[in-house]
Amino acid sequence: VPRSESSPRSTSEWVIEEGDWQRSTAFWRRVLVAACDLARPGDEALFLRYHSPTVNLLRAIKPRGWSADALPAMCAAAMSEPVSNEWQDFMARNPGPQTGAALLAQIRQRAVWPGRVAEFIALGAVSARAAADALWETAVASTGTIEELTPAFPLAVKHGVEIVPRDLLRLLRLKNDEQSRSYKTSFKTLQSSFVQSFSLRSDCPPTVAEAAPWLEENALLLQFNDATGRYELPGKTTPAPVLAEWGKFIDPLGAGRVRVEGEALELTAAGTSADYWVDVGGRIAPRVVQEVEGDFTAEVTVHPAFNLSPSWNHNPESVYQSASLLVDAGVQRWIQWEQVLSKSPSNPNLLVRSFRSGRASVDVCQNNEWNPAKPVRLRLARHGDFFTTAWKQEGGEWVESPGQRNLGWPRRVRVGLMIVNPCTRSFSARFNDFKIERVSAAPLVLAEPIVPHPDGEPTPEGTPLGQWGTVENPVGAGIFKLEGETLSIDVQPKVEADYNMQSHMTAPRVLSEVKGDFTLEATIAPTPRKKWQSGDLMITAGADFYLRVGVGNDGRLLFHNWYADSGWPAHIHNLEAKRDMTKPLRIRLQRRGWMLTIAHRQEGGEWVEFYPVYLATWPAQIRAGVVALNTTDEPFTAVFTNLTLTHDAPAR
Repeated sequence: VPRSESSPRSTSEWVIEEGDWQRSTAFWRRVLVAACDLARPGDEALFLRYHSPTVNLLRAIKPRGWSADALPAMCAAAMSEPVSNEWQDFMARNPGPQTGAALLAQIRQRAVWPGRVAEFIALGAVSARAAADALWETAVASTGTIEELTPAFPLAVKHGVEIVPRDLLRLLRLKNDEQSRSYKTSFKTLQSSFVQSFSLRSDCPPTVAEAAPWLEENALLLQFNDATGRYELPGKTTPAPVLAEWGKFIDPLGAGRVRVEGEALELTAAGTSADYWVDVGGRIAPRVVQEVEGDFTAEVTVHPAFNLSPSWNHNPESVYQSASLLVDAGVQRWIQWEQVLSKSPSNPNLLVRSFRSGRASVDVCQNNEWNPAKPVRLRLARHGDFFTTAWKQEGGEWVESPGQRNLGWPRRVRVGLMIVNPCTRSFSARFNDFKIERVSAAPLVLAEPIVPHPDGEPTPEGTPLGQWGTVENPVGAGIFKLEGETLSIDVQPKVEADYNMQSHMTAPRVLSEVKGDFTLEATIAPTPRKKWQSGDLMITAGADFYLRVGVGNDGRLLFHNWYADSGWPAHIHNLEAKRDMTKPLRIRLQRRGWMLTIAHRQEGGEWVEFYPVYLATWPAQIRAGVVALNTTDEPFTAVFTNLTLTHDAPAR
């Protein structure tokens, strides 16, 4: 199911009660979803006929190979009217002259914000200079205040928009009382932000008082040098920094600058809200990273020059700056090991920020020996699935934090240095003695210690269990017992045996490889009405795709359904089913093409189906089977019987 859509899961969701007509838009959207899911190869002409920004039928067009025929009409529409983010994404991932022109038209219609423009440039969907020029030209033409120009300006500077130096001079000539609207941010702060951004890619002084006369003298002479990425005066060229030993400089919105001085690297972030979050628009903090595969140990000494000021979102909690070691395992998975200065003196200075597929966590690592006035050496290591951080000062001993287990993270990640600055004043940090070694040691202490199973030795990973498949038991949380047609999985308590990409993927399971269409069935024994204990049927493809279905584990007699698609976590709770949960329940997962149907029955009765789940983005090769979950302090046994897994012929 696409993140922007919600599909009906039961009959009641199709019903619009009298007097509740405000839900009618959602109802018709669901009708379109159902129509797309039921489309057949012969329906192409019909779907292309009605496909429009108002009637979005991409859900049928993308998986059925109708994209090439749909794109011309989509691009034609985008040339004259704003289209949805989904349409823009579709065009950006099908680059060509026609889609590039359509995306530029969307920029000129103010239908694309700067972070998205940076994404399109990174994908190669549009010319960087043309996109930045269109963004800046449109912003200047349509805005009423200079505050509304601040998001577009760094990108215009980064990509060398020709008129930027002269426009900046005009902005500095403005007086506060010449503006027709009030500002959320002071007029002087706004002017300073523009100057800071421009000074990162020119010899312009970084303060308004010095920048104004400098631009009066030089604005008409400056030309952008594509080789150095700077605005230069005639006859002058500033060499680009050599980063071969450090990595690659990433600066999506032009918020930062990198310099190498001897054995040190300096990162600077202008006062333009250089933060680091989930999407491209938010992950704009300047950083230098390199790819590392397998185990590693990264170390660096940090010398931040903090310069706190109010934040752009006017939230006191956002007044902070940080310099960090970074491990980036993808949009949904990263660790930021940082030294921080916050407006609040009671806030900690050493933090580990971990982001795991939609869920962030913060761990405080400093102790009473920490001295914020001294440089700190940071260490971040990977040992298998364990990640650990440590720090020390002035030759002292390493202070190591407990190791965190991150299952499902790729073996190849990006490791490097980063600074974050959501404040309105620029911030710089110097990094010394950076090194990455391709070895690591096991953590001294685990954040979640492995508790021995109370009933004996856990079943080893890789154990074959006949038609049930092969055991996966990442933390030894389960003991598998196969007796005839019955499989029981005893799950130990206190180990967070879950399968959820936002936190843990430690639940014991037994899975088989399957490709293409299939039918998976098993009977689940009655489950105690205990919260967070359940036996589920599951399908998965790596760590970015999974779906599991079982009897509700939150104390209610309902189904639950958790899934992740392309690394984006989501969940559907409480699929309605009027069943006697004190009796065994048979569940079926059936894949036909792009659709997965979930069905259930009891005591030989008829199958009852839920609305199918859309699997168009899933790979053909997946794993299917059963899983036992237990995140409580009590033991739990999941019991499954009569499993069948058949590879079916493709539906016609």
